[in-house]
Amino acid sequence: MTLFKANRFFIALRYSQSKSKSGFVSFITFFSVAGIGLGVMALIIVLSVMNGFESELKNRILGVIPHVVVEQNNKNPAIDMTSLAAIPDVMGITPFIQTSGLVQSSSQMKAISVQGVDPDSAQPLSLIAKNIQVGDFMALQPGAYQLVLGRQLATRLNVRVGDKVRIMLAEKSVFTPMGRMPVQRKFMVAGIFDAGSDVDASVALVNVYDLNKMLRQPIGEISTHRVYLENAFLVDKVVQQISAQNADLKIVDWRQTQGQLFQAVKMEKNIMWLMLALIIAVATFNIVSALVMLVNDKKAEIASLKTMGMTDKDIVSIFIFQGMYKGVGGAVVGTIFGLLLCIYLNDLMQLMGIHIMVNPAYEASGLPVVIEANQVVLTSLSAIVMSFLATIYPAYTAAKMQPAEILKHE
Repeated sequence: MTLFKANRFFIALRYSQSKSKSGFVSFITFFSVAGIGLGVMALIIVLSVMNGFESELKNRILGVIPHVVVEQNNKNPAIDMTSLAAIPDVMGITPFIQTSGLVQSSSQMKAISVQGVDPDSAQPLSLIAKNIQVGDFMALQPGAYQLVLGRQLATRLNVRVGDKVRIMLAEKSVFTPMGRMPVQRKFMVAGIFDAGSDVDASVALVNVYDLNKMLRQPIGEISTHRVYLENAFLVDKVVQQISAQNADLKIVDWRQTQGQLFQAVKMEKNIMWLMLALIIAVATFNIVSALVMLVNDKKAEIASLKTMGMTDKDIVSIFIFQGMYKGVGGAVVGTIFGLLLCIYLNDLMQLMGIHIMVNPAYEASGLPVVIEANQVVLTSLSAIVMSFLATIYPAYTAAKMQPAEILKHE
């Protein structure tokens, strides 16, 4: 009995490597292993590319739009906003105003989001400040009435640094001899940034105190602040902590403006995982077919082993080991090739002359790839678990065979 228990894996290995009487069994076994390997490889590659796109969206879009905006209640203006910077996962906090408006050049006009920033406190935190291509972010000083535009917006307006544009605000208006008109003022272009996102075409930055003055707010009083987070996806945790500290603050976060986009990306990733997991599931069904045929092929050997004293549990273990040998082999091979292709994916596409643009508005090409270890492990384990489940029915079928009924026909 102990001898059989020690050699169950050895017998399963011999069955896996032995030639079947029917070449069809070997054919199905090969394609079941290949199917598992291809499924795991495809799943790792697709998830890594989807992670890359999600990361690009996070870095580029969420780097430009505010993560969290907090506004003081006018009835309780004594809150120390700088205390929010001590909350975990908060990078910093700066005075901030955002409103909608129009920007007009000598030839074009476009609707934009006007952001008022304090250049001194925002420079070390802002993605825009780190991606100024031409000009100077620090030129946004109070009273200078200068602004910074995205490269796409500057191209559409046909302006460059030093040109003047007119900013009109939809939120405020004034009475004129021609009737009520939106508040407007000319600004000089002080810089052009390139954050690498579509938001570049719809955002203009001015000094927060200049924008506050245009909105007819009290001079020097900024009730709204922008909170920069270490990780934008931890916004829920940070918002709860801010609310716990200051219940009177009005809080708006990025999920109210861009949440649907990231929910769509997450849903698409989950659907892709499910679709590609079905490839692995189909391949494991081939393992069931191959093992059932193998059991029929090895009936005489199974009967001989049972007459020699091997228990039903030992027989089950042999065929589970044999199926897992194929499943684990396919999962390991698929994982290795999947990781290698992820690492060299863009090099291979370039070698084959395939050029995929991440953003048609920019020159950068290639697919963004972010490999997450937990996803790779989960994918491989899912393939192994499905392989294990596929072995249960054939293994118990083999264990239920009656040696007397089989051997009397031999």
